[in-house]
Amino acid sequence: MLTGDQGSEIFDRSLRVALVKQIACGDLYSNPAAATPRELLKSSWHRSGPIGLFTLFNARFYIVQPEPGPECRVGEEKLAYALNDAARAKYDAVRKAVQSAVAVSVESVDWSGFDLVIAIENAVPARIALRHPMVLCATLPEHHRMAPFASYLRQPPPGYDAFLNLRYGPNPQSVRRREYVIDWPHNFNGPDGLAGLYPEIVKENRAFLEDHQTADVRTAFPAGSNRKSGAESEPLALAQPLKDMVRSKVFCAASPSRPLGGLALIDAVASGCVVLADRSLLWNPFLVTRETDLRQATEAAEFARRIMDDEALYRRIHAEQTRRLPWFCYERPLRQIAELIRSVPRSLSAADHLLPA
Repeated sequence: MLTGDQGSEIFDRSLRVALVKQIACGDLYSNPAAATPRELLKSSWHRSGPIGLFTLFNARFYIVQPEPGPECRVGEEKLAYALNDAARAKYDAVRKAVQSAVAVSVESVDWSGFDLVIAIENAVPARIALRHPMVLCATLPEHHRMAPFASYLRQPPPGYDAFLNLRYGPNPQSVRRREYVIDWPHNFNGPDGLAGLYPEIVKENRAFLEDHQTADVRTAFPAGSNRKSGAESEPLALAQPLKDMVRSKVFCAASPSRPLGGLALIDAVASGCVVLADRSLLWNPFLVTRETDLRQATEAAEFARRIMDDEALYRRIHAEQTRRLPWFCYERPLRQIAELIRSVPRSLSAADHLLPA
């Protein structure tokens, strides 16, 4: 059962979830045959993503072949990225080839065996979603800049019940949020969600630097590890940075060179790090406490040294940030999904997994 900061439970762990993407999607996992969440995460091209689905629920991952329906082709806009970028074109070709080898027909999957289907960029066509009225079907875009994002805030795509909007915590859209729009972080996860996947790794007095930091940060933390961008062509590229993060005690994003979405902060707290960051440059600042809201590299480096020298200080601050993680990064989005399930007039099998409020 899921227990959040307030001790409230939402769904039981037997909730059946499918995460689905098409072969052209170069984000996230590439190995549908992965036997464990750790193995699945190892196959990611870029980002840890909603790995919490696989540690918290009865979840499966699918890569499906392309579908001709217009709702399934919204991701094609990203093909333009490679037109003037030879490296991107090469990576896209490699990823598509790897994923084509393990993809299945969307018609071959028994979608009625799931309670919740999360289809990245509408990977499941409307005609199939409509055949399974007891299944809650949600769409998940790769990023906010995708063309249909704004329209999905007003109306979900055909055949879909929910739009997972990649936000976590209250945001400007909350004022007019419709019930089917779910504040769902791309890196859906909980406390120790990454550290628990690498139990053999022991914490060290190390700092992990967010990869969009200014030169001041790299100077202030001469021994820090820089996070890789995730643009590599090999599926094993993400595993080592995540292990480095689990090994570290401090995660620094105190002097970013541009505003940050905040996904790396979720990974950091789920890895057992204390996060030091500039709240003013975070779209989702909710994991940063007043004490860890730091905006200068030297200030962050000095505080990091204090944390590494004082185990009690490290544990206290990490406990404060860890208490925030479940509420913003899985309990709050799951509560919104529960509210949607109760409001839908038709019978949904996910309702059978709701626990008493």
